[in-house]
Amino acid sequence: MAFVIGLIPLKFAWLEVIESIGLFIIMTYFLAYYWVISKSRVLKKDAKKSMNMISQGSYVSHFWYMYDGIYAMHGVESIELVFYKDRNFAAALWKLMTKAKPTIPPKPEDIEALKEYLIKLSKVNLSNEIGINTSFIAYGTMDEKLAQLLEDKGFDLTKLDDDYITKPSRFDYAATTGSFKGLIADYPQEFNAYLIAFDERVFTRQKEKEKHQKAKQHKLNQKLKKLEANTVE
Repeated sequence: MAFVIGLIPLKFAWLEVIESIGLFIIMTYFLAYYWVISKSRVLKKDAKKSMNMISQGSYVSHFWYMYDGIYAMHGVESIELVFYKDRNFAAALWKLMTKAKPTIPPKPEDIEALKEYLIKLSKVNLSNEIGINTSFIAYGTMDEKLAQLLEDKGFDLTKLDDDYITKPSRFDYAATTGSFKGLIADYPQEFNAYLIAFDERVFTRQKEKEKHQKAKQHKLNQKLKKLEANTVE
């Protein structure tokens, strides 16, 4: 009996230790969670600032965001392009419920903005104090549909290892594509990471073709106006 009574204080002492450990774990978790959220906000703010700087007062695309990448080689650094914006659960759900405009599939202006950014990025070449040059490349995670769309628009995609995949959550994917179906039925089974580039020569040819088509359309419109004026007379 005395032995049992002697164990009671020991039992309560262990309970206090367990409670202290539990409290410490909970506090550590919340501190880590707060740090991650704060860091995420800073990164998003920096990404938005960078996008505004690139646009230089013109069109700002919401189709893609950029962050520091982890892909690197000697003399080459990377930028990660994110097409499925990282949102918290509440923000993603609100976007779906309010039927906000999706950013995928992208608008023609978004495609043109991405082309111009990639061309500008390919021209960046920095040199440090010891003379080592650093160039930049871009990569991003996308599903098969988006990859096919970009290839059809003339982008050069090179598949990377799975280590570089940043898989979006179901809610982020659904909010980006603007449909609740993205949570289950339309959520892709596979995502891949790709190096993304665009040939400036192709871009120049496309712009020349667009310019020619606009000039041709302008001449046609002028002829139609003259015909209408003659008909009225």
